[in-house]
Amino acid sequence: MKNKIINFISFAMGPILGGALTALIIPLTTYFLSPVEYGKASMFTILQGLVASFAYFGFDQAFTREYNEQDDKSKLFMNCIIVPLMFFNVLLLISLFYLHQISNLIYPSKNYVLLVIAFEVLVMFTIFERFILMYLRMSENGKAYSFFTTSIKLYMLIATCILLYFGNRSFTVVVWSTIIGQISADCILIFKYRRLFNFKINQWIDSKLINRMFIFGFPIVISVSLTNFLQMSDRIFLKIYSTYQELGVYSVGLKVMAIMTIIQTIFVNYWVPVSYRWMNEHKDIIVFQKVSEFVNLILSNIVFLMTVIGPIIVLFVSNKYRDVQYYFPLMIIPVYLSCISETTNIGIVFSRKTYLNIYISGITLLANIGLSFLLIPKFGSRGAALANALSYIVFFVLRTIFSAKNGFKIKIISHILILIVLLIVCITKAFFNIEWYYCLIMYIVFFIYSIVRLKAFNFKGFMSSNNMKNNEIE
Repeated sequence: MKNKIINFISFAMGPILGGALTALIIPLTTYFLSPVEYGKASMFTILQGLVASFAYFGFDQAFTREYNEQDDKSKLFMNCIIVPLMFFNVLLLISLFYLHQISNLIYPSKNYVLLVIAFEVLVMFTIFERFILMYLRMSENGKAYSFFTTSIKLYMLIATCILLYFGNRSFTVVVWSTIIGQISADCILIFKYRRLFNFKINQWIDSKLINRMFIFGFPIVISVSLTNFLQMSDRIFLKIYSTYQELGVYSVGLKVMAIMTIIQTIFVNYWVPVSYRWMNEHKDIIVFQKVSEFVNLILSNIVFLMTVIGPIIVLFVSNKYRDVQYYFPLMIIPVYLSCISETTNIGIVFSRKTYLNIYISGITLLANIGLSFLLIPKFGSRGAALANALSYIVFFVLRTIFSAKNGFKIKIISHILILIVLLIVCITKAFFNIEWYYCLIMYIVFFIYSIVRLKAFNFKGFMSSNNMKNNEIE
């Protein structure tokens, strides 16, 4: 038990320290940049998220699925990374003929060709970074994982400070600090784990393994691309139906929200390898049920707490962005639901039916587009936050249903009841600017309820069951 706690803490330190560094970057950039400039910078963030996840070609998730079944980790690593690198290089060559058009699409201006080229170099490094960090996660090397994830944020902070001091303080500061900082840290990461690379292709190439990982990973490419578009559609619709001013304020909320994803990152980094190990050990599904309920209670308290600490949040940003405190809790709902769904969708990944994620992401995206059309033109950034929150309810429910149909039925009645309470409070705060002290009264009641529920948990023998009896809970 002691080793498990130490391992969990080692994985937690990276996201926590990285979040602390991000918290330093936010006031720096919001103080020097106007909401309009920050809105322009957010378009780079959108592109980075879309292209990077697509470039992995699903082999990052295939790597986690195969890790415990392959003895030669270096061979697995090389077979995983070769396809994404080949695929991205083809896209890179094609893009060289359309640099001006790409520049105009993103920024919009044809004068940022150099930024486009630098971005493409960044994606190449991101592929190496992604697979090395996945290797560290699956090998449960929390210390190394935390060190390098923190280093990336640290280098970005240093680059931001230098560029703000010497630069012209436009949106390019955010873009260049991300590119320079991340590539610098990735160079160190690649050099440190150069032993993973074997350039003698005849020694490790395994077409059967690649084909199996392709079948597993390709549906994930589509579903992840849809999910990423879902996560970024709010900013895309804000750009279409609103102004860069509104987009900039909303994007700052997302940056602050990124700090809150620390909890999600810590949990997912620890949960993924552990859940696969439990599968191999044939743990009873009641173990997964208790994890889901416990995580739901903890995260719902964090979301509720965010409705109270609005005045503290605005201390991290310029006064130009202070309105974000009212609808910021609503923006956290998707993070909360996404994290909870990691405990209720295990039937999908264990059954290898990753193509189901395409249906889930596609349906959720359609719901999000419809809600965005209805809410964003009328309510602006508040409407975008609400559209995202409601569409992620669809995401959560679908993941749970499809998992249940594949042998892992997790009860979510308590999840739904808590979610309804959170939605009522967050929507009220967002659209009526309810002050923090009213939310505090409601949170005290919810906190007492949570304590009672936690005390009712029967943790005795929680990890002792070794057989997966029925593969579901009646």
